[in-house]
Amino acid sequence: MRCRNYVEKSPRGVHLIGFPHVEADGRAHTAFTFTSERSGRLISGYYADDFARGEDGRLLFLRREVAMPVTWIATRA
Repeated sequence: MRCRNYVEKSPRGVHLIGFPHVEADGRAHTAFTFTSERSGRLISGYYADDFARGEDGRLLFLRREVAMPVTWIATRA
């Protein structure tokens, strides 16, 4: 399905998150797609998260960077 068709047919306010790709250094990259409730705008990008091990060995969330390189505004009738 083309991007325009996807945006036009999807309900507004949908936030789809992919599976994270975790690297050995504790950084995770996760792709996402979001459609705006108000405008129907589609935004695609990724989260880059940093984690560290706590004293008990569990991963602790440190920081998140958000990149949104793709924005698409579909016209709705």
